[in-house]
Amino acid sequence: MKLHVCFGFTAGVFALPCDIVDRYINDASADALRVLLYLYRRGGEQESAALCKALRMEEDTLLAALAYWAERGLFALNAGPAPAAAEAAAQAAPPASAAKKPERPARPALETPTQYTATDIVNRSKNSAEIRFLLDTAPTLLGRLLSPADCSTLLFLYDSAGLPADVILMLLEYCVTTGHTNLRYLEKVALSWAEDGIDTHEKAEQRIRQLEALHSFEGQVRSIMGITGRALTPSERQHLTRWANEWQTPPELVHAAFDICVKRTGKLSFSYINSILKTWHEKGFTTVEQAQNERREPPRQNGGKTATYDINEYVDLSMKRLLGDK
Repeated sequence: MKLHVCFGFTAGVFALPCDIVDRYINDASADALRVLLYLYRRGGEQESAALCKALRMEEDTLLAALAYWAERGLFALNAGPAPAAAEAAAQAAPPASAAKKPERPARPALETPTQYTATDIVNRSKNSAEIRFLLDTAPTLLGRLLSPADCSTLLFLYDSAGLPADVILMLLEYCVTTGHTNLRYLEKVALSWAEDGIDTHEKAEQRIRQLEALHSFEGQVRSIMGITGRALTPSERQHLTRWANEWQTPPELVHAAFDICVKRTGKLSFSYINSILKTWHEKGFTTVEQAQNERREPPRQNGGKTATYDINEYVDLSMKRLLGDK
């Protein structure tokens, strides 16, 4: 028997990827296919209650269908209220400092990240306002929907790393502003925060201020040294972090030390620059003028006579010995 398909009803159409039909037409249940067609037809965000009513489907059946597609990466599940309702609830909530936060269980030892199923994600979001807030807000910060893997990462940081939702979101926002939208990067930094005990809003704010200052300092140092198109090596980053955080070296002093390094060695050497900055730090120099004045002052021998050797040659020789140069 031949079947003639009538395409006369073309007043309103919607697109469904051919690959989805080819791969899942015989695998997906009838309920899953109904949900798929309806969501592609409607688009945007949908409330589960409205879906149940429109499809005449029990909620458990709907959740199972949604979980089927979410596990295959087609949809991101979100069991929270609509954005407008969430925003209104956030505005009506008391300030974090005024509200007493519920005590969280002690942080367990960090393990391999847990892989949550789509059903797990939906249930956790339904049963926890904090997780619902986390999964509602993260897509807005990222500018995209969460994949099941993204949801698993966020829940792992909440459950196993012991970080509150607001701390995770603060870090996520910082990562996005610095161009890191891959949640693997977020996971790496978040685990270091957990190890350092950065588990409150106030501690997170302080750490982010430090990171922002270091990021700005790195940009200035890169510009001074003409470093472009590559990441800093671990050793270079260690030196830079010491200058910024431990010694609080002004960029102008780094510039002055860089000029001396290039003039004396003909190349960029973080170790050489670090030796110069270490000497200045130990002497309490905080301005280029102090460093320049110190270099101009000739050393005195006993009896007040001027030394006959070149102080710059002496410094060069000392630094070469310190760095192991022959």
